[in-house]
Amino acid sequence: MSCARQVLLLTLSLSIAPSIHAKITTPVTLEQVVKDQPLIFTATVTEFLPDKPGFVFTPNDKLRGEFAFDRVPVNLTGDAESMKEKQTALLLERLDKDVPLIVFAARRGKTYNAFAYSNGTWIGMTGTVETQDGKEVTRWRFTHCEPYFRRTFKGTTEELLKAVQGGIKGEKLPAYNEKEEPGYGPPLKKDKPPGKEPLLPLGVIQLPFLGLIAALAALFPAVFGGAALMMRRWVVALSIASFISILAAVALYFPNWIAWTGLRSISSVWLTGAVIAGLGALWAVRRYRRAIHDGKVDEFQPRYLDRIGLGVVLVLLAGGLGYAILANEPLNDSPWLELLLLTVPTVACLYYVLTHWLRTRASARPVAVSVETVGLWAGTFACAVAGVALMGGPRGPAIVQGGSGGMRLSDQPIWVFEPRDKGEILSTPFVTADRVFVAVHHRQGFSQYGRVYALDVQTGAEVWAFDDSENLKPTFSSPVVAEGKLFIGEGYHTDHDSKLFCVDATTGKKIWEFPTTSHTESSPAVAGGRVVVGAGDDGMYCLDAATGQKLWQYPVGGGLHIDSNPQIADGRVFAGSGMSQKSKTTSIFCVDLKTGQEVWSEKVDYSAWGSPTVAGQQVLFATGNGTLSEDRTPVAGLLLCRDAATGKRLWERAVPNSLVSRPAFDRYQVYAGCRDGNCYALDRGTGEIVWSKSLQGPILAGLVVNQNVQTRTGEAVYALGSGGQLEALAPTDGSLFWAIGFRDLIGVPYVNSVSTPVVVREPGEGKPAQRIYVGLGFGPAKSATPTARLYCFRSTSE
Repeated sequence: MSCARQVLLLTLSLSIAPSIHAKITTPVTLEQVVKDQPLIFTATVTEFLPDKPGFVFTPNDKLRGEFAFDRVPVNLTGDAESMKEKQTALLLERLDKDVPLIVFAARRGKTYNAFAYSNGTWIGMTGTVETQDGKEVTRWRFTHCEPYFRRTFKGTTEELLKAVQGGIKGEKLPAYNEKEEPGYGPPLKKDKPPGKEPLLPLGVIQLPFLGLIAALAALFPAVFGGAALMMRRWVVALSIASFISILAAVALYFPNWIAWTGLRSISSVWLTGAVIAGLGALWAVRRYRRAIHDGKVDEFQPRYLDRIGLGVVLVLLAGGLGYAILANEPLNDSPWLELLLLTVPTVACLYYVLTHWLRTRASARPVAVSVETVGLWAGTFACAVAGVALMGGPRGPAIVQGGSGGMRLSDQPIWVFEPRDKGEILSTPFVTADRVFVAVHHRQGFSQYGRVYALDVQTGAEVWAFDDSENLKPTFSSPVVAEGKLFIGEGYHTDHDSKLFCVDATTGKKIWEFPTTSHTESSPAVAGGRVVVGAGDDGMYCLDAATGQKLWQYPVGGGLHIDSNPQIADGRVFAGSGMSQKSKTTSIFCVDLKTGQEVWSEKVDYSAWGSPTVAGQQVLFATGNGTLSEDRTPVAGLLLCRDAATGKRLWERAVPNSLVSRPAFDRYQVYAGCRDGNCYALDRGTGEIVWSKSLQGPILAGLVVNQNVQTRTGEAVYALGSGGQLEALAPTDGSLFWAIGFRDLIGVPYVNSVSTPVVVREPGEGKPAQRIYVGLGFGPAKSATPTARLYCFRSTSE
């Protein structure tokens, strides 16, 4: 772990203002890229052709994988997004002959997706594989720049190369900086052409793992002793620290590599680390006793440089931990946990060295035990405490049956679906009598894509999958099925030129697609042969459900940024808008389904990312100043209740933080989840808060109410916290029926649950029963690439 990097991140976090973006942006961390990207290599621009425009790059050093090209010509015309933002001109100012690049690439089917990096500028490229004269020919073109990837990394090309090389070896990588403003690297000074130096000067020698050298020096002193002479006193400590850090990195980012060992949790890794450190301490004791016997005790005495070096390390560690505390980062998550554990032996060693120096300044009395022995025993203690503290993740059983009675959850899920590719489920599944349709946001380094799966409702087995011939963008939109057709949008806030798709629900074959200039995070609504969807800066579209033909757009020509899921009721469409870089208008509105003419609208104080809910003559809008990804100052949320026909204000209720998901309701109450971590029940007539219940983390998924068919009163409220806590609550007072802690159920420290659960009543006589479908992503840490899962549970009424 580079502590200096943590101090740099602290400085950056204090100096960079947050940017405005919509509901959700998915962080792409450098850790994920280095772990998952199959092709990484350095390259040099060998030909620069600004008049065409284009350039040619030649691969140099392979960092990972085999790249099948010796010379790559790239057309710089760009796609529609690049043309709109005039990115080609910006790129021509930042490229020239002999400019070094770092390229990250992956092949899926007949397409290569790649990103080249040059001094703070991320350049998107695609290569299309064609067959010509019986041979494969790949045509490369520039698509558009990715200014948001500066949050992943924004330094020089040389700095990124060193970081990637270290990350491949298992070293810690720079953290994702969500506060970094999107942008580009500095233009080149064309009057001073870039030099012809290689990407790394030939005279620079990369230092290998110091601990490995030290260990080899101990085993083979005749061969390696000279290289490790300066760190002889710390040979065991360096060896043990290197081994434990590599073990932790492998467990965190490559868990499948060591699954056969039984090290399946972070807790077991640190307990194993405690054993290794303890054995190292015994080794250090033996070395010191042997030195005394051989008359070489002076080699192990603490020196002036030990005091200075330990002091500097402690200051850097304190800076890194200070940044974590100020940024409200969890200290039990990587990399802050490693910093905290390293602090313990550093403090112990520095204390031991200073006290010995103060006591023996007038004499040359040797230490009773070596300094590295003290550090290793302290490290043993720190690792053991961490292992015990992390044991089992959140304390308590995975499934808890509450004391309220009324409902009981099955002890095990009926089935679990886990797609082969890494990713997470952020949208809401759609359930029919025989199928479950779920969209998964897949990740592989910089490569992110969407895929829709149709599953057997009884077994969870995959029936078909749709990814638009491997071209589907990441999906936050939820699938909707009507009259045998599945409708779903693609794209996140940073995406342009996204589409709405219509797919045959039986076969998964595409029927039609409708292009937009923005993105379709919104989930479509279907009624009367029409499909309505929010399309970001394009506003809202209404299409013919059978053909995909555009019927109307609201507002005409765009003008509002609409990402909320529209709701259709009584021939009208209800939705809300939020702030983006292009649109600053936050409003709620109602339009006629047939004509798209506005019935009523109202400007509101905060963004309406939370989808509206129509409850009889009332319509409820969830609003807030924050997003799914972050809080913004001032931190505030407001639940609005309006007359559905006229837009007349009925009541409003302020809550401590943003509301970003759809409210739910029954005959007497309204239920809303808040980013402050509480589920609120409000009186439907007045908006007064009846009760609230904490779910151990922000509530980003929509709440679900299971209503009695005859009385329309709520039988259970289902609330899901973003940290993986799902609870079934009594509508009257919020008391617990049952709860699932997914971190305990899976046995991992990190779960991201944004997807709204789906509750379906089972047909038949006897005790009423429900099936609960929950999608999420999980992993060993927030920075690791997640694994997607969809659970199906059964709950019965008593």
